[in-house]
Amino acid sequence: MRSLLIFLLVFIAALFLGALLTYPLHLLLSPFFTYEYNDLTIRTTQLTGLVFSLCYLHYSDRLALDTLGLKTQPGKTLTDFGYGLLSGLLILAVLAIALYGLGIYGTNQFHEFTTGPVVTTLLTGLLSGIAVGLFEETLFRGALLQGLRKQAGMNNAVLIISLLYAAVHFIDYPKTDTATTINWLTAPGQFLAAYANVFSTTTLDAFLSLFMLGLLLAFVRIHKGNIIQCIGLHAGLVTGIKLFRFFAEYKPDNSWAFLVSRYDYRLGWLALLWLTLVTAAYFIYLHRRPAK
Repeated sequence: MRSLLIFLLVFIAALFLGALLTYPLHLLLSPFFTYEYNDLTIRTTQLTGLVFSLCYLHYSDRLALDTLGLKTQPGKTLTDFGYGLLSGLLILAVLAIALYGLGIYGTNQFHEFTTGPVVTTLLTGLLSGIAVGLFEETLFRGALLQGLRKQAGMNNAVLIISLLYAAVHFIDYPKTDTATTINWLTAPGQFLAAYANVFSTTTLDAFLSLFMLGLLLAFVRIHKGNIIQCIGLHAGLVTGIKLFRFFAEYKPDNSWAFLVSRYDYRLGWLALLWLTLVTAAYFIYLHRRPAK
């Protein structure tokens, strides 16, 4: 319990450090780039979170490719990534078909479904999915899960990291209206408000959906012994979302609106049910075969 408490306190401190570093980074970047200040705060927080996770792994175990989960058997990297990619696309496809079949979504009337735009959407989705998957899986299922497993045991590590994975998606720093209001205390002063949305009951369905996804990704990491398939699965989900947003649009007047969250109108109770079934099936599969 003590190790868990220390871990959470230091993790929160790392997130707060991200808020503190936003202003000096803004002074450095603002002459060259245009961006929203709240977006910079989130990116800086992600960076400090990654640095913390790497330091934590070094302290708890050792910082290396195998402990990060980035080392796999020779010749298996592309295969594992490919299986993960196809699995992510399939999971999203089943959810998309259900959302479309229930009338929650309809055909997007604002896009032309010609080869060029479709291929562009597919490629941008794949590239962004790989980038997001590499970052988030290295952070959560790589460094943090391995490090916390050494300190608190695998079961506690899976639970805590899955909760953190869900929680960070709801960090919401408010937009700053004008540059004159930006100073050293802008982001730190918004810290509590930015994280209040994590505990909002209006996004509980989306939170639980992401928590279940975090469990699934953790089980994949445990079974495979690396995060390559996790990265692929993550990339498949992101690619599927990009394609779904291209082909379909939300219909606000549908009678099944309670099944999707106001967070993004894709996650929600329906997604939670589907991800629970997938995770339960993989959990059973995991315990019928030896972990690597």
